[in-house]
Amino acid sequence: MAKIVSISMDEDLVNEINKLQKTSGFTGRSEIFRRGLKYMLEDSRSMKNLRGHVDCIMFVMHSKAEEKFSKILHKDDDLIKTQLHSKFCNDKCLEIFVLHGESGRIKDLYNNLEKNKSIDYLKLIVP
Repeated sequence: MAKIVSISMDEDLVNEINKLQKTSGFTGRSEIFRRGLKYMLEDSRSMKNLRGHVDCIMFVMHSKAEEKFSKILHKDDDLIKTQLHSKFCNDKCLEIFVLHGESGRIKDLYNNLEKNKSIDYLKLIVP
């Protein structure tokens, strides 16, 4: 049996969810939340299964987060094999990293970036 879970959010986010529902063909907001949670749970399982030395790719979209962002990265700069930085309109930046190293350190880097409020999108892909 399905359980009902209530959440609170600001009006702007509700409007974005309503637009997504109309443009993406979701039957309702609950379907959107279930899909989003499914992706988050898959990411979480991938992180838990990360072991040993790994090669991976990390995408970061941020809003001019240079100072705090740089501090986090410099701590683990030996993990970064390649970095690509692109400036987008609306003061957004995209960073693409090729990482290689011990999985625990990569998890820590990811978790530290995830806490940064100026980061809009963060995705770790492990082939």
